[in-house]
Amino acid sequence: MPKKRVLSPGAWARIAEAQRKRWAASKKAAEKAAKNASPVKAKKAAPKKAVKRTLSPEARQRIADAQRKRWAAAKKLEPAAPPKATKKAPKKVAPRKAAKVAPTVAMPEGQKPEASF
Repeated sequence: MPKKRVLSPGAWARIAEAQRKRWAASKKAAEKAAKNASPVKAKKAAPKKAVKRTLSPEARQRIADAQRKRWAAAKKLEPAAPPKATKKAPKKVAPRKAAKVAPTVAMPEGQKPEASF
């Protein structure tokens, strides 16, 4: 297990002072932004409760009529009869190449090939 690193007290003090400066700058920027904001926006508005909205029957009818009109226009653009599907010729497959076979080497009798494990 590696040895734990230790910071000197001087290093801790420098790091702490730098962080305090960052916090002060951040707080100053937030105060400046709050001062520049209009007083109406500074107040937090109470969250409104979500209200379920429904369409009136007249609105639903207008939407349905508009959709029917769009479908009628789309159907006019379609061709009268879809083109007949033609049978495709079977795809020609290239013949497979024979697997390459390693050439056999004639060994004199009594000798065994060396194992390569």
